[in-house]
Amino acid sequence: MNQILGTHVVALFFTGWQYAGENLTALLRQRDEDLPPPIQVGDALARNTGPESTTILAHGLTQGHREFVSVTPSFPEEGRHVPMALNYFDPPLLG
Repeated sequence: MNQILGTHVVALFFTGWQYAGENLTALLRQRDEDLPPPIQVGDALARNTGPESTTILAHGLTQGHREFVSVTPSFPEEGRHVPMALNYFDPPLLG
């Protein structure tokens, strides 16, 4: 989570035995309720959001793209279809 404080950007990183969504929920409970909802960027795994999540979700395509690239050698036609349809590909990786 990033916050601009004066001229400084403060980034918070949490790790431990809890899932990311549990860490984020604990952090957001301490956040001023009058602030607009924060934008949460990450993959679409359910454990990255908590049941009380009030964030605006912005899911990325990186993990999905990586999976398509990894199967392209075994399924050349099918493996290229989705990244090319999204115009999201790295030509050296797709051959």
